[in-house]
Amino acid sequence: MPARLAQQPVHVSVPTSNSFDALAEDRDTAPHDDLDERVALALRLIDALLDEEDTLVKMLVLEEKVDAWVQDQQGWTALHAAAYTGNVEHVKLLLRKSNAVWAMPDNLGCTAGDIAFSMNHDRVYEELLAEGIRAEMLRSVLESASRDGDDDDSAMAVDPSTDVDAPRLSTTSSNTAFLSSRLTFTTDSRGQHVALDAEGNGVMMNWEEGIMRRTVEAFAREGEWESRKGRRREELVREEEAGEREEVKVLNVGFGLGIIDSHLQRYSPTSHLIIEPHPDVLSFARQNGWFDKPGVRFYKGTWKDWMRDLEQGGEEYEGWDAVYFDTYSENYADLHRFFELLPDILFPSPLARFSFFHGLGATSRLLYDIYTSVSEMHLREIGLKTEWEEVDVAQGAVGRWESTGENLSSIPASDNRLANFIAKLHLAPAPPGQRFGFPVPTCCGATEQDNTEEPSWATFFGTRRIGDLVRRIGDPELSRLGEEVQRRVIPRLLGKLDVRPSLLHGDLWSGNARFSLNRRAPITFDPSSYYGHSEADLGILRMFGGFSEAFFRRYHELVPKTEPVDEYEQRLQLYECYHHLNHALMFGGSYRSGAVALLRGLLRWADEQGV
Repeated sequence: MPARLAQQPVHVSVPTSNSFDALAEDRDTAPHDDLDERVALALRLIDALLDEEDTLVKMLVLEEKVDAWVQDQQGWTALHAAAYTGNVEHVKLLLRKSNAVWAMPDNLGCTAGDIAFSMNHDRVYEELLAEGIRAEMLRSVLESASRDGDDDDSAMAVDPSTDVDAPRLSTTSSNTAFLSSRLTFTTDSRGQHVALDAEGNGVMMNWEEGIMRRTVEAFAREGEWESRKGRRREELVREEEAGEREEVKVLNVGFGLGIIDSHLQRYSPTSHLIIEPHPDVLSFARQNGWFDKPGVRFYKGTWKDWMRDLEQGGEEYEGWDAVYFDTYSENYADLHRFFELLPDILFPSPLARFSFFHGLGATSRLLYDIYTSVSEMHLREIGLKTEWEEVDVAQGAVGRWESTGENLSSIPASDNRLANFIAKLHLAPAPPGQRFGFPVPTCCGATEQDNTEEPSWATFFGTRRIGDLVRRIGDPELSRLGEEVQRRVIPRLLGKLDVRPSLLHGDLWSGNARFSLNRRAPITFDPSSYYGHSEADLGILRMFGGFSEAFFRRYHELVPKTEPVDEYEQRLQLYECYHHLNHALMFGGSYRSGAVALLRGLLRWADEQGV
């Protein structure tokens, strides 16, 4: 059950980082006037797409063969412009009849798909998502065919230390550079371990703990895992040898700080193999007693080394009950290659489990969704059914970059300005007599919201938000849980709040909040506004992240947490649940499981309160 989390950025190959420079490379072979004309036509296409001049767009694409990958000053290509307007026919035309690059990012790192997602253009987003999936599936086939033609990974390798013309490789993009670099193990302000590479990048940090814990809980959901918890290892081994208990064998690829291995050890596995190639990580593990733990064995090398040893008889084939994969500075092609190994190493049982840390395409919503789909399809090809679960790391993410050495000195000030901006919106007086709701419907994504006004916030949120969505989704389990939350939780959490209607943004995730180019003014866009409890705007921040603790701290200096403060976390979980339900309605998949988990958590809280 892979846990989905935006983490490491994906590296996308595009024609150039500056299209004007790329065109300039042709100056020796093309007249200067021709270069100017090509650039002018490319920019004219962007303008025509923004103005939705259909006839001109078709002429420029089909007759003039304009370069659709050329970027304007903000980094937008023709595809970005078409995604912004939501014209799906223009997007299809560019993808099929031009040299548009679907994955090209603008100056802010947004692909055309990210623009479409932010503007709630779901048909355009689905078109770009499908294009990306097709392209990545084709690329994986070609890479697999190329690899089959040359099975020796080292055959084409060049030692950068002996190649004077070789560029300096980053530790984040080259596994070879990473493994030859030195790592630093330090602690943050809370005394938690942090692993940094030579460039100051965080290799592993403690905010990932929640993901690792939930992964192991998913491993242990079935079978004999729970019955091993808290038992002495000697007793378990005796029962296994007597045939009274099945063995549990676990494999982890990538030790890092040993977070997931610590959770695995709570179940005293019979055999616990850790594959780790970096000498500094191995030293850290030895210093922390991992080499002395019963049943734990380290393979000192990469997983590819281990795979070759398996093939050559240096390692024994074992059936692993649980396998976890979390390497650093490898790409999806490496992960896909590991997928192909799974049928040979997983124990042949329906209870065997595999998971990996999903940080693929993390800085782009489009790329993240593409690799989610591609990885699921590749796992299906080898006979594995995939379930996704989203893990909220907002609390563990507090201060997560403070020890990485990265210069983020401008971020707190920016966060403060954005917090001031949102607080000012929420504190603005509502019109006289304004009730909870809005005079007209608004859309959150593709979902038209029922903004029928109500005098009570609990009634509005329960009926017009949670109740409306579970009814429209039509899922029996969600309906049952949603109705129970409406009956037991919402009256308890929201019924007695002393709140007045505040104007809300309604869809305040990080993709809808930017700063002006000079970084002086915060900008929010794509609202789904209505009048409601100010804290309701904070729910989606927990879902997608991107807002630091500095933002929350400054915001609550201006807009104090509503009393009772000790129920603040439960209220935010309830408000976050609305957005999981909305995404489940629009996209299905893992968003449904996120909504189910939140609803169940709220009902457990109600049980504890005796409600």
